[in-house]
Amino acid sequence: MGIITLPDRRSSYKTIETAIGSSLGVVNILEEYHRRPDPYEKEGLVTLLDGIAFAPGLSNVTLGEGIRKVQATSAVARVGGIPG
Repeated sequence: MGIITLPDRRSSYKTIETAIGSSLGVVNILEEYHRRPDPYEKEGLVTLLDGIAFAPGLSNVTLGEGIRKVQATSAVARVGGIPG
C-alpha cells in the first residue's frame, strides 16, 4: 500500500499509473483520478482511494468512524480555514 502526496496533477497521475501497473494499492491525497478501467482490466485491480484530502476526505472518514464507535445518530464537522 502506498500514499501519494505529490503537489501537482501531472506527477500524481503518472505515479498512479505506475502503481496500477505494479499492482500496488494507493491512497491519493491530491484529488480524484479521472480514469475508469476497461472491463478487461478489472480482474486483479488494485485498491485506489483517491481524493482523500483533509477536507472532505479524511474528515469524512474519521467522523464516520467516530459515529460508528459511539453509535451516534448525527454529528457536525467543522473543517477548513484557520481557527480564529
